[in-house]
Amino acid sequence: MAAQALLLTRDQWCDFDIRSDYYTEVPDTGVLREYWLVLGNTTAAPDGIPRNVLTVNGTSPGPTLHADWGDWVRIHVFNGLENNDTGIHWHGVRQNHTNPQDGTNSITQCPVPPGGSVTYEWRATQYGTTYYHSHFALQTWEGIYGGIVINGPASANYDVDAGILYLSDWSHRTSDALYSTAETDGEPTLATGLMNATNIWLTENNQTVGSRFYMNVTSGQSYRLRLLNGGMSNPFRFMIDDHTLTVISTDFVAIEPFNTTSLLIGVGIFHYETPNGKLETPTTTAFNYTDSCEDESMSKLVPMVAIDAAGVGFTSHNEVQVIKNTAGLYKWYMGPTTFMAEWDNPTLLQIENGNTSWTNASHVVQVEGNGKWVVIDIEMSINVPHPIHLHGHDFFILAQDKGSYTSNTTLNTVNPPRRDTAILPALGYLVIAFKTDNPGAWLLHCHIGWHQSEGFAMQFVESIDQLKSMIDGESLEQNCAAWDRYAAREDIVEDDSGI
Repeated sequence: MAAQALLLTRDQWCDFDIRSDYYTEVPDTGVLREYWLVLGNTTAAPDGIPRNVLTVNGTSPGPTLHADWGDWVRIHVFNGLENNDTGIHWHGVRQNHTNPQDGTNSITQCPVPPGGSVTYEWRATQYGTTYYHSHFALQTWEGIYGGIVINGPASANYDVDAGILYLSDWSHRTSDALYSTAETDGEPTLATGLMNATNIWLTENNQTVGSRFYMNVTSGQSYRLRLLNGGMSNPFRFMIDDHTLTVISTDFVAIEPFNTTSLLIGVGIFHYETPNGKLETPTTTAFNYTDSCEDESMSKLVPMVAIDAAGVGFTSHNEVQVIKNTAGLYKWYMGPTTFMAEWDNPTLLQIENGNTSWTNASHVVQVEGNGKWVVIDIEMSINVPHPIHLHGHDFFILAQDKGSYTSNTTLNTVNPPRRDTAILPALGYLVIAFKTDNPGAWLLHCHIGWHQSEGFAMQFVESIDQLKSMIDGESLEQNCAAWDRYAAREDIVEDDSGI
């Protein structure tokens, strides 16, 4: 009876429920969750082939951070890397009026040098699943990432929370070693994929090394899988043979549940527990599916908390292109600009110092007002899809399709999908909107690692007068002074977009 009672209340959370508007009300838990993360170097073999890997508390992915909706979260990060600077971003966390805690190098902070420390503190104003990751160059895909689970109500019942299932692409060479290839010849093909940081590999000697991922499940029970693609550039399609998946959330937004047989995320092996616990190779057949690198239909992604995007106003138009510069290096452009910010002069430091004569390369769009709407249309004339991520906001997806965006394109403003990351279709367009209710310097960028390092980004400086009062000038100046000393001593030269 107790188990049945629990199943009937997944949509309830204390005095709140799945329909509670988390943008305007948050549980006052009075709880502070505190974590300590130490970054380091090691040699690891996720698929049986050893290579250099960066770790968080000795593993990659790092430990999952847990909190309840409404908790405050404080994370102390020590950079124990041998020769890498860092900064940790809390992907999808809105940082509601806590923009300086966003952890984005060249925007909200200077890089933290080896031997340095930084403490971040923010409130869990939403619930669901996301991850933390480095926002320094290609460091995420060397291993500096881990999960975040914010407990709260759910839009469907389930028996067991199985935690995060990580999907990622993987190379036997480091991302840094491959970057020169990406700059001159286009993005390289990565060797394989990993599920929860493991897979097998067939060597040149025809030996199988590594191990597959297995998960024990019990027949008749339902499991919540928190799927997370932490890869460099590749989407995955996820399915479980002979099973239907019920999707209940996208990013930090609970949605009306819908059923599907596959999702554009990844693949894996599951099996039922048998009396003797024996692991057996599956003999089932995969579902038939249409292969595409596109988001689920907008009509399926219906937020449980219904909000309309009414009165949309200012529009930022951005056509995406990739151009080889005079040095023969590929650079991505949004509109007329390829993004370039300075590690030693982040946006918040410029605001603190009263220097807001933004350079063209920093691609700042300054927006003011409380509650006004900003619309961003991004158009792609190249046959490559791109995951577009916005810091500081859940954006509303007003339109998303292949073809050309015109004045005749219909915008969906009635409870449209809300995400922090969405696919810009190949040879298509993405029109998104956000409301100016969260002062900050917020980055918008492609989440393909090669592309963000090659300039596929822009930033919004929102409500600058309110933002000024949030900046801890002394702490920021100490952070940047430590970086300046290290960069001068090691003769560091910035060779990417700065993010």
